[in-house]
Amino acid sequence: FMFSCIPIMAFSSSVASMSSHNIGAGQPERAVKAMWTGISICLIVTVLFNILTFFRGDLVISIFSSDPDVIENGRLYLKYYAFDQIALSFVFIMNGYFNSCGHSVFTMIHSLITTFAIRVPLALFFSKMAGATLLHIGIAAPVSSLASIIICIVFLMHQKKKREQETL
Repeated sequence: FMFSCIPIMAFSSSVASMSSHNIGAGQPERAVKAMWTGISICLIVTVLFNILTFFRGDLVISIFSSDPDVIENGRLYLKYYAFDQIALSFVFIMNGYFNSCGHSVFTMIHSLITTFAIRVPLALFFSKMAGATLLHIGIAAPVSSLASIIICIVFLMHQKKKREQETL
């Protein structure tokens, strides 16, 4: 399903580039504006694509396989993956912004934490449930991404407060 992440990754790279240029020019507020603008535009593209995958994921999966079991399981997985894509619009673009600010260690750490402390354990937990399907296992991805958004917003607020204190 990486093909659906390509627009998100492209927006993330664009925001990182625009943000780093603005930071280099001494315009950190413009870098933040680039981040929010990137998130807004990316959300529009992602939501439109995910309307298709949420309601007719079978059409997308049938491009890659004609096996009815694969199509059905893929359709179920895409129902929650659609929510993850929306969350990733925030996470990837915020990570691009943070990387442009020189906080790449933060992006690595929060990604590792949410992957190995939330996503993997939840996927394992749901996979052990009786009657578990890819729909159940797929819940782990958006929950993990939501945790990433929360961590990123807290870090963003911390950085804003730090910049404000430096200008005093």
